[in-house]
Amino acid sequence: MREELTTTVKNAVNRYELLVKNEALQQETQRLNGELTGATRLGDESVRSGLQRQALNHANNELAVRYDHSLDLCCRILTTYDPLLGGQTKAMVEIADKMAQTEYFKDEERQVLRAAAWLCDLGLIGVPRDLLRTFRSNRTSRGP
Repeated sequence: MREELTTTVKNAVNRYELLVKNEALQQETQRLNGELTGATRLGDESVRSGLQRQALNHANNELAVRYDHSLDLCCRILTTYDPLLGGQTKAMVEIADKMAQTEYFKDEERQVLRAAAWLCDLGLIGVPRDLLRTFRSNRTSRGP
């Protein structure tokens, strides 16, 4: 009987220790799950932010390509309207590009300079061709 009592007490003590350890493990698990949930939220936000940045960069690149195509289209329109005017525009763009290669301009100013060269004669499409030819012939007969 004494051995049974000793065994029962030992089993009870072991059971109590297991319950205490189990409770401690459950609390630690809940704490770690909370940290993991917080980290997951931060990770999700970081991933979302990264994806948004990628999408924005892609959109900006597409916009830049389309902008360059638009400028080229303007030059083609000018060349179709008046080949001399188109050639003049191309020459101005080349000069603007050479100027932009110097250290005197910031990146944004380089872009503006180049766009201005592409677009400066575009308004002349509204001028009748005969008037442009007359202006050119008067200018060349007088000299520079």
